Amino acid sequence: IQKIIYTFFFFIEFISEQKQKKNFLFDFDERELNIFYSNKEKNLKNYNSPGRLCCDAYLLSFLKKNFNNHRKIKILDIGCGKGIYLSYFKNYFKDKEIKYVGLDKSKNDNWQTLVDENFKFYEVNFKNDNILFFKKLKEKYGDFDLIFSTSVLEHVEHDLSLIKDISQIFNSSINLHFVPSSISFMNYRRHGIRRYTERTLNLFNEYISNEVSLFPLGNHLTMKYYYIF
Repeated sequence: IQKIIYTFFFFIEFISEQKQKKNFLFDFDERELNIFYSNKEKNLKNYNSPGRLCCDAYLLSFLKKNFNNHRKIKILDIGCGKGIYLSYFKNYFKDKEIKYVGLDKSKNDNWQTLVDENFKFYEVNFKNDNILFFKKLKEKYGDFDLIFSTSVLEHVEHDLSLIKDISQIFNSSINLHFVPSSISFMNYRRHGIRRYTERTLNLFNEYISNEVSLFPLGNHLTMKYYYIF
């Protein structure tokens, strides 16, 4: 029954999205994206999906626009997994006094190979009562310059509550979160608790004080890269 309901709402949201006129905002043209892909080992890792490739390319563009790569920076990685994005940030910021905190619901064995004075990891449940944990985190680290997640929020049951708590406690931080859209159902079927649409993402505006900007990344370049993977 749950799968039937999930599929039904996918089609409702997908039809709704087609009625909305919007621009697909992506800073990389095809030549730049090809260069990024050819440097995949340098940039981060081998890619197994064009969606991940576009997210990482956009992340690089976002960092260039918002952060000098020779400055001090504090980063909070929500749902960090093995901590693979620590390598990405270290590569961009040239190891210039990065303070990185990774959070995940499950402890990963790879953390102990990465942890040091400036790189810390914590096991967090991401339930509906994380505000005390975030307050303690702020007491220890202060505000973060960047709070980041990729393909995490769709797995968090109380996603609006999580974003609200983060926004309240770290109100001066820049947030960047990647989530799959409803169209990704065509490739990955059921994934996480929910799919996001422009309509559902706008709900975040009702829960947090900071303005939310949406940047759809999927376009003809994404589809073209499906022939490569």
